[in-house]
Amino acid sequence: MFAVKKGPKRSRFQQLLRKLEQYLKVDVFGFNSAKFDIPVLAPYLLPELKKHFGKLSIIKKGCSFFLIETEVCSFKDVLNFTTPINLAGYLKQNGIKEEKGIWPYSLYRSVAETRVQSTFPSYEEFYSELRQKNIPLELYNENLAIFCDEKTRNPEYTMVDWLKRYNLLDVTPLAHAIDKAFGNFQQVFKMDPSMSLSLPGFAQN
Repeated sequence: MFAVKKGPKRSRFQQLLRKLEQYLKVDVFGFNSAKFDIPVLAPYLLPELKKHFGKLSIIKKGCSFFLIETEVCSFKDVLNFTTPINLAGYLKQNGIKEEKGIWPYSLYRSVAETRVQSTFPSYEEFYSELRQKNIPLELYNENLAIFCDEKTRNPEYTMVDWLKRYNLLDVTPLAHAIDKAFGNFQQVFKMDPSMSLSLPGFAQN
């Protein structure tokens, strides 16, 4: 590229180089993470990224983090690549089976508390203050039985292990749904959505 004089050919090389650099970055996707996960993690995540990679590129929209980018990775939100939808709807839209996990959101104040909690919380502790309702009792009993099975196999099993399981139940189907959705985009439009920052950007390209 540098051997070519300034002009259309060099500009084309520069454009290809930028695309190659983009392809070499790891995309880290979350679902509605721009509004919820990243703002919580930012005070810890951003200093670490800056320490390891130096330059940070951050785009914010109000209180949401639209993009956090380093030379090796980009943090993006899947919701920027679809119509407004919840996680269950996104999985269904892409033909991915959702596995229901449960977590008592209002019960613990730290991860340390979950490490020493060796019994499954009571049904009442799964009440959601945000939704103003509890989970179905049948769903609670199913998950209680799974916890008891895990505890039988491993007496050291605690709620921190359950938290890991709960998170994986979200993450694994989401990864499959992203693969399916982005694969469909690429098949129909012959373009990789990960090279864009959002659906409008993809449409423009």
